[in-house]
Amino acid sequence: MDPAAAAAGGYRAEGDGWLSWAGPLELDLSDYVVLVAAAIALLFWQVGGVLRRRREATERAEREAVRVKMTVASRSDWTLADIAPYTGGTPDDPGPILFAAKNTVFNVWRGADFYDSEGVYHCFAGRDATIMLALELLEAPTPEQRERPLTRAELSVLDDWFRTMAWKYDDVGTLAPTEGEWKDEPAKRERWAVFTAKYMPVAVAAAISVSMTTAVCPPPPKPASAVKRRPFSDFDGPVDDVVSDEQQKQMARKRFPNK
Repeated sequence: MDPAAAAAGGYRAEGDGWLSWAGPLELDLSDYVVLVAAAIALLFWQVGGVLRRRREATERAEREAVRVKMTVASRSDWTLADIAPYTGGTPDDPGPILFAAKNTVFNVWRGADFYDSEGVYHCFAGRDATIMLALELLEAPTPEQRERPLTRAELSVLDDWFRTMAWKYDDVGTLAPTEGEWKDEPAKRERWAVFTAKYMPVAVAAAISVSMTTAVCPPPPKPASAVKRRPFSDFDGPVDDVVSDEQQKQMARKRFPNK
Protein backbone atom coordinates (compact mmCIF):
# COMPACT_ATOMS: atom_id res chain seq x y z
CA MET A 1 0.00 0.00 0.00
CA ASP A 2 1.23 3.45 -0.80
CA PRO A 3 2.51 5.16 2.38
CA ALA A 4 0.63 8.34 1.65
CA ALA A 5 -2.63 6.49 1.10
CA ALA A 6 -2.05 4.36 4.23
CA ALA A 7 -1.46 7.45 6.34
CA ALA A 8 -4.58 9.08 4.94
CA GLY A 9 -6.58 5.95 5.84
CA GLY A 10 -5.32 5.84 9.43
CA TYR A 11 -2.61 3.21 8.95
CA ARG A 12 1.04 3.47 9.90
CA ALA A 13 4.05 1.45 8.79
CA GLU A 14 5.75 -0.89 11.23
CA GLY A 15 9.42 -1.79 11.19
CA ASP A 16 8.82 -5.17 9.54
CA GLY A 17 6.78 -3.72 6.77
CA TRP A 18 3.36 -4.50 8.18
CA LEU A 19 0.72 -1.84 8.51
CA SER A 20 -1.26 -1.25 11.71
CA TRP A 21 -4.40 0.81 12.08
CA ALA A 22 -3.89 3.93 14.18
CA GLY A 23 -6.86 6.01 13.20
CA PRO A 24 -9.68 7.23 15.43
CA LEU A 25 -12.31 4.67 16.69
CA GLU A 26 -15.51 5.14 14.81
CA LEU A 27 -18.58 3.37 16.32
CA ASP A 28 -22.22 3.73 15.49
CA LEU A 29 -25.20 3.31 17.86
CA SER A 30 -25.54 -0.44 17.35
CA ASP A 31 -21.93 -0.95 18.42
CA TYR A 32 -22.54 0.95 21.63
CA VAL A 33 -25.65 -1.14 22.33
CA VAL A 34 -23.65 -4.35 21.93
CA LEU A 35 -20.91 -3.12 24.26
CA VAL A 36 -23.38 -2.00 26.95
CA ALA A 37 -25.25 -5.33 26.73
CA ALA A 38 -21.99 -7.27 27.09
CA ALA A 39 -20.99 -5.16 30.10
CA ILE A 40 -24.38 -5.74 31.75
CA ALA A 41 -24.19 -9.49 31.08
CA LEU A 42 -20.71 -9.64 32.60
CA LEU A 43 -21.92 -7.72 35.63
CA PHE A 44 -24.87 -10.05 36.12
CA TRP A 45 -22.61 -13.09 35.76
CA GLN A 46 -20.26 -11.76 38.39
CA VAL A 47 -23.08 -10.85 40.80
CA GLY A 48 -24.79 -14.21 40.20
CA GLY A 49 -21.59 -16.07 41.00
CA VAL A 50 -21.19 -14.15 44.26
CA LEU A 51 -24.80 -14.80 45.28
CA ARG A 52 -24.53 -18.49 44.35
CA ARG A 53 -21.40 -18.94 46.42
CA ARG A 54 -23.04 -17.22 49.38
CA ARG A 55 -26.14 -19.44 49.07
CA GLU A 56 -24.04 -22.60 48.87
CA ALA A 57 -22.06 -21.53 51.92
CA THR A 58 -25.30 -20.90 53.84
CA GLU A 59 -26.69 -24.28 52.85
CA ARG A 60 -23.48 -26.02 53.90
CA ALA A 61 -23.59 -24.26 57.24
CA GLU A 62 -27.23 -25.27 57.76
CA ARG A 63 -26.52 -28.91 56.87
CA GLU A 64 -23.56 -28.94 59.21
CA ALA A 65 -25.67 -27.47 62.00
CA VAL A 66 -28.30 -30.19 61.47
CA ARG A 67 -25.62 -32.88 61.40
CA VAL A 68 -24.11 -31.64 64.65
CA LYS A 69 -27.55 -31.50 66.27
CA MET A 70 -28.45 -35.03 65.14
CA THR A 71 -25.09 -36.59 66.01
CA VAL A 72 -25.08 -38.95 68.98
CA ALA A 73 -21.83 -40.11 70.54
CA SER A 74 -21.07 -43.80 70.14
CA ARG A 75 -21.31 -45.99 73.25
CA SER A 76 -20.91 -49.66 74.09
CA ASP A 77 -23.25 -49.67 77.09
CA TRP A 78 -26.58 -48.40 75.77
CA THR A 79 -29.64 -49.42 77.73
CA LEU A 80 -33.23 -49.51 76.52
CA ALA A 81 -33.98 -46.65 78.89
CA ASP A 82 -31.18 -44.62 77.28
CA ILE A 83 -32.48 -44.95 73.72
CA ALA A 84 -36.17 -44.53 74.63
CA PRO A 85 -36.14 -40.68 74.47
CA TYR A 86 -34.59 -40.66 70.97
CA THR A 87 -37.77 -40.85 68.92
CA GLY A 88 -37.22 -37.93 66.56
CA GLY A 89 -38.59 -35.05 68.59
CA THR A 90 -41.36 -32.96 67.01
CA PRO A 91 -41.85 -31.56 63.49
CA ASP A 92 -40.88 -28.11 64.78
CA ASP A 93 -37.87 -29.37 66.72
CA PRO A 94 -36.58 -32.63 65.21
CA GLY A 95 -34.01 -34.75 66.98
CA PRO A 96 -32.05 -38.00 66.64
CA ILE A 97 -33.89 -41.30 66.16
CA LEU A 98 -32.36 -44.40 67.71
CA PHE A 99 -33.36 -48.04 67.72
CA ALA A 100 -31.56 -51.32 68.26
CA ALA A 101 -31.30 -54.42 66.06
CA LYS A 102 -29.20 -57.49 66.85
CA ASN A 103 -27.66 -55.67 69.82
CA THR A 104 -26.47 -52.75 67.59
CA VAL A 105 -27.85 -49.23 68.04
CA PHE A 106 -28.51 -47.19 64.88
CA ASN A 107 -29.16 -43.48 64.50
CA VAL A 108 -31.59 -43.24 61.57
CA TRP A 109 -32.10 -39.48 61.54
CA ARG A 110 -31.12 -39.37 57.83
CA GLY A 111 -34.30 -41.36 57.12
CA ALA A 112 -36.53 -39.16 59.25
CA ASP A 113 -39.28 -39.28 56.61
CA PHE A 114 -39.72 -42.97 57.47
CA TYR A 115 -38.94 -42.97 61.20
CA ASP A 116 -40.26 -39.68 62.63
CA SER A 117 -43.64 -39.24 64.30
CA GLU A 118 -45.43 -39.28 60.93
CA GLY A 119 -43.36 -42.05 59.31
CA VAL A 120 -44.50 -45.59 58.66
CA TYR A 121 -41.58 -47.03 60.71
CA HIS A 122 -41.95 -44.75 63.73
CA CYS A 123 -42.91 -47.85 65.75
CA PHE A 124 -39.20 -48.82 65.76
CA ALA A 125 -37.99 -45.54 67.26
CA GLY A 126 -36.62 -45.60 70.79
CA ARG A 127 -36.78 -49.37 71.28
CA ASP A 128 -35.19 -52.71 70.48
CA ALA A 129 -36.78 -53.65 67.15
CA THR A 130 -35.03 -56.99 66.62
CA ILE A 131 -38.15 -59.18 66.79
CA MET A 132 -40.30 -56.63 64.96
CA LEU A 133 -37.83 -56.53 62.06
CA ALA A 134 -37.50 -60.32 61.92
CA LEU A 135 -41.27 -60.85 61.89
CA GLU A 136 -41.90 -57.72 59.77
CA LEU A 137 -44.27 -56.27 62.36
CA LEU A 138 -45.41 -52.67 62.66
CA GLU A 139 -46.63 -53.16 66.22
CA ALA A 140 -45.21 -54.59 69.40
CA PRO A 141 -44.82 -58.40 69.30
CA THR A 142 -47.08 -60.55 71.43
CA PRO A 143 -45.74 -62.45 74.49
CA GLU A 144 -45.89 -65.69 72.46
CA GLN A 145 -43.78 -64.13 69.68
CA ARG A 146 -41.26 -62.94 72.25
CA GLU A 147 -40.95 -66.35 73.88
CA ARG A 148 -40.24 -68.51 70.85
CA PRO A 149 -36.92 -68.45 68.97
CA LEU A 150 -36.69 -67.02 65.48
CA THR A 151 -36.86 -69.40 62.54
CA ARG A 152 -34.27 -69.55 59.78
CA ALA A 153 -36.51 -67.57 57.45
CA GLU A 154 -37.06 -64.90 60.11
CA LEU A 155 -33.33 -64.72 60.82
CA SER A 156 -32.72 -64.21 57.10
CA VAL A 157 -35.21 -61.31 57.04
CA LEU A 158 -33.54 -59.82 60.10
CA ASP A 159 -30.12 -60.05 58.44
CA ASP A 160 -31.44 -58.23 55.36
CA TRP A 161 -32.77 -55.41 57.54
CA PHE A 162 -29.52 -55.27 59.50
CA ARG A 163 -27.39 -54.94 56.36
CA THR A 164 -29.65 -52.14 55.11
CA MET A 165 -29.39 -50.27 58.41
CA ALA A 166 -25.61 -50.67 58.55
CA TRP A 167 -25.24 -49.37 54.98
CA LYS A 168 -27.57 -46.36 55.19
CA TYR A 169 -27.42 -45.09 58.77
CA ASP A 170 -25.04 -44.28 61.62
CA ASP A 171 -23.85 -47.04 63.93
CA VAL A 172 -23.70 -45.45 67.41
CA GLY A 173 -22.59 -48.44 69.43
CA THR A 174 -24.08 -51.50 71.08
CA LEU A 175 -26.45 -52.34 73.87
CA ALA A 176 -25.09 -53.38 77.22
CA PRO A 177 -24.62 -57.15 77.59
CA THR A 178 -27.64 -57.37 79.88
CA GLU A 179 -29.97 -55.43 77.55
CA GLY A 180 -32.04 -56.20 74.48
CA GLU A 181 -33.86 -59.02 72.76
CA TRP A 182 -30.93 -60.48 70.84
CA LYS A 183 -29.14 -61.63 73.99
CA ASP A 184 -32.10 -63.93 74.81
CA GLU A 185 -32.03 -65.74 71.46
CA PRO A 186 -29.52 -68.48 72.43
CA ALA A 187 -31.43 -69.28 75.62
CA LYS A 188 -34.73 -69.44 73.73
CA ARG A 189 -33.20 -71.80 71.18
CA GLU A 190 -31.93 -74.05 73.94
CA ARG A 191 -35.33 -74.13 75.66
CA TRP A 192 -37.03 -74.86 72.35
CA ALA A 193 -34.62 -77.71 71.64
CA VAL A 194 -35.35 -79.26 75.06
CA PHE A 195 -39.08 -78.85 74.55
CA THR A 196 -39.09 -80.45 71.10
CA ALA A 197 -36.86 -83.32 72.25
CA LYS A 198 -39.25 -84.01 75.11
CA TYR A 199 -42.62 -83.62 73.43
CA MET A 200 -42.02 -84.21 69.73
CA PRO A 201 -42.14 -88.04 70.02
CA VAL A 202 -45.43 -87.77 71.87
CA ALA A 203 -46.86 -85.47 69.20
CA VAL A 204 -45.68 -87.78 66.40
CA ALA A 205 -47.16 -90.85 68.12
CA ALA A 206 -50.47 -89.05 68.63
CA ALA A 207 -50.59 -88.02 64.98
CA ILE A 208 -49.88 -91.58 63.82
CA SER A 209 -52.53 -92.96 66.18
CA VAL A 210 -55.15 -90.55 64.90
CA SER A 211 -54.34 -91.32 61.26
CA MET A 212 -54.51 -95.10 61.86
CA THR A 213 -57.79 -94.79 63.74
CA THR A 214 -59.28 -92.81 60.89
CA ALA A 215 -58.14 -95.41 58.35
CA VAL A 216 -59.46 -98.42 60.32
CA CYS A 217 -62.73 -96.83 61.41
CA PRO A 218 -64.10 -94.77 58.55
CA PRO A 219 -66.97 -92.44 59.36
CA PRO A 220 -70.47 -94.06 59.29
CA PRO A 221 -72.50 -93.61 56.10
CA LYS A 222 -75.30 -91.13 56.03
CA PRO A 223 -78.81 -92.54 56.66
CA ALA A 224 -80.98 -93.04 53.62
CA SER A 225 -83.43 -90.43 54.77
CA ALA A 226 -80.68 -87.86 54.73
CA VAL A 227 -79.74 -88.49 51.10
CA LYS A 228 -81.20 -85.90 48.80
CA ARG A 229 -82.80 -87.24 45.64
CA ARG A 230 -84.44 -85.70 42.67
CA PRO A 231 -88.09 -86.58 42.15
CA PHE A 232 -89.26 -88.42 39.06
CA SER A 233 -90.35 -86.16 36.29
CA ASP A 234 -92.06 -86.63 32.93
CA PHE A 235 -89.82 -84.05 31.35
CA ASP A 236 -86.14 -83.55 31.07
CA GLY A 237 -84.99 -80.53 32.91
CA PRO A 238 -83.80 -79.34 36.29
CA VAL A 239 -85.97 -80.08 39.28
CA ASP A 240 -85.12 -78.18 42.43
CA ASP A 241 -87.53 -79.79 44.88
CA VAL A 242 -86.19 -82.40 47.28
CA VAL A 243 -88.63 -85.10 48.40
CA SER A 244 -88.51 -87.82 51.01
CA ASP A 245 -88.20 -91.59 50.40
CA GLU A 246 -91.93 -92.15 50.90
CA GLN A 247 -92.77 -89.47 48.37
CA GLN A 248 -90.36 -91.10 45.96
CA LYS A 249 -92.13 -94.43 46.33
CA GLN A 250 -95.60 -92.89 45.80
CA MET A 251 -94.44 -91.07 42.69
CA ALA A 252 -92.88 -94.31 41.38
CA ARG A 253 -96.15 -96.27 41.86
CA LYS A 254 -98.05 -93.56 40.01
CA ARG A 255 -95.53 -93.55 37.18
CA PHE A 256 -95.27 -97.36 36.88
CA PRO A 257 -98.61 -98.82 38.13
CA ASN A 258 -97.86 -102.34 36.81
CA LYS A 259 -94.56 -102.72 38.64
